[in-house]
Amino acid sequence: MSARAAIAFAGLVVLCVQDVYLTTAWSQEEEAAESEQAQQPAERDGPRVRRLGDSLSVDPDAEWVPSFDNSQANAQVNALLEQAEQALDAGNLVTPPDASALYYFQQVLDLEPANARAGDGVGRVADALVAAARSAAGAGDRAQAQSLIDQVKGFRPNYPGLRTLEDQISQREEIDAALAAAREQLAASDLDAALAGFRAVIELDANNSEAQSGIEQVEAALLSRVEAAIAAGDLEDAAAALDRAAAVRDGSSAVSEAEGELLSARNQQLADTLSQASDAVASGELERAETLITQLRDVDYQPDALSSLEAEIENIRRLRAYPAGSTFSDDLSSGGSGPVMVVVPDGSFTMGSPSRERERSDSEGPQTTVTFAIPFALAEAEITVAQFRAFINDTGYVTDAETAGESTIYNVLAGSLKDEAGVTWQQDFQGQDANDEDPVVHVSWNDATAYAQWLAEQTGENYRLPSEAEFEYALRAGTQSRFWWGDDSPRDEVENLTGERDKMAGRWEWPEPFDRYGDDHWGIAPAKSFQPNPFGLYDMGGNALEWVQDCYHSSLEGLDPGGDAYTSGSCGTRVLKGGGWAVPPRMSRSASRSSAQPDRVTCLVGFRVAKDL
Repeated sequence: MSARAAIAFAGLVVLCVQDVYLTTAWSQEEEAAESEQAQQPAERDGPRVRRLGDSLSVDPDAEWVPSFDNSQANAQVNALLEQAEQALDAGNLVTPPDASALYYFQQVLDLEPANARAGDGVGRVADALVAAARSAAGAGDRAQAQSLIDQVKGFRPNYPGLRTLEDQISQREEIDAALAAAREQLAASDLDAALAGFRAVIELDANNSEAQSGIEQVEAALLSRVEAAIAAGDLEDAAAALDRAAAVRDGSSAVSEAEGELLSARNQQLADTLSQASDAVASGELERAETLITQLRDVDYQPDALSSLEAEIENIRRLRAYPAGSTFSDDLSSGGSGPVMVVVPDGSFTMGSPSRERERSDSEGPQTTVTFAIPFALAEAEITVAQFRAFINDTGYVTDAETAGESTIYNVLAGSLKDEAGVTWQQDFQGQDANDEDPVVHVSWNDATAYAQWLAEQTGENYRLPSEAEFEYALRAGTQSRFWWGDDSPRDEVENLTGERDKMAGRWEWPEPFDRYGDDHWGIAPAKSFQPNPFGLYDMGGNALEWVQDCYHSSLEGLDPGGDAYTSGSCGTRVLKGGGWAVPPRMSRSASRSSAQPDRVTCLVGFRVAKDL
């Protein structure tokens, strides 16, 4: 045995006696000895000692060395390992410092640096600390997580992923700061800043549930603004808020639902605006109506309805040039002027007679409310012979009386009506030449309609026969009494009527006259010989019965509430309205109505014209 080996062996014996086994020292000595031996000549004698596990072995070829029992050292290592496992199970990883799992494992490694169980144990301690650090970081306790990481660094500085975990904890600090700021901005309704903050968090942590929830809250806040703006009727603000909400998340069902609500609200608002424009036109607020129409034009909403309203506005402006009760006359293209027209105001009235009215007929019911939304014009008196002559001279028109070769006149000698050959529109009620100022008679409904059409062509305006409703409305002139002047015989000379005081040739009198009334006329009187009614119209309740446009029906059932002529159904006869110089008082009532075939001619019937304004 060499001297160095002998010394090493002696030292080992001493350590064993002291119950201390310094593996590291031994290893160092062994390495030194092996290094020295490597430098000696190969022929050097002496045994070679090497370490095998926890004991010493002697090279078989070497010289004999004494045997050595290290069972006490093994017992100490095993005890340390047992203590380490117990500390590990108890969760005492690094504390207390002198009784932790790490402490015991390191004690073993100090004795046996190559001890696999101790090395694995230290790794398990590191694993447990890192797992705890991750858990603390996930719970938001970054200080605890960093403390645990620092402990691992103390004995395993190169632990895999430790640097990454530290970066994650640092990033978590940045995320938490961004989330806190975004939450404050959301609470302050700074939605754009809040959205930017939550999105920044998503950039760092794509699956961050709090940031995702925050983004949804921003969208919900914007949609609440949409809802509030819709409720307030401010659809522009609603649309702006909806645009912002739509930019928050792709494919949001809540945004799609809000878009539907906004569209519905916009359509309702447009409909309301159209209704307001219509109401403004009806109430005469034309400038306001035009402003509303312009708003609707800008979005191309119901252009046909808008055109209709614009036409109404134009008509109203034209009507304003003709105040109610004012008169005008249109120029004729063939020369001269048309009949003087009176503007009849718009309004409503009850047409027909109540069941209690004296001398009424069933054809005068049921009573119907008729409303004229806009004014119209009516000739101030019946068309005269002179006015009708202008039509005949311009057109060469042949009347029904000329075609038939006769008409009905009043026979003075007999005191009754009879047919007389050769009588036309140019004769008066007796068949004699008529005066130019007399209302034209011996004209049929066909003749009257032809004259109105000629006026329309001459003036470019819509002349026509009045409807029955227009005639009765204008005749009543705001009254609902039996006659436009009252319920009984007039006190003044208001119309050319069949009066008790009227006499013909000093011997004829009316069988059913107005009591105590006389007007000094037996037969047709010149137009405008008596008082006008309250609308400024002459001869509405007397002088001559007048043709109107309507077909005759046995009742007022189905009458147009807007006052248009009733021309549906059978038109074998046409309606006659107004009183006359030779009719009984019951036929001069405002509600009275009679009829005749459209080609019928007689000295009792004339007409006047109406015009749409």
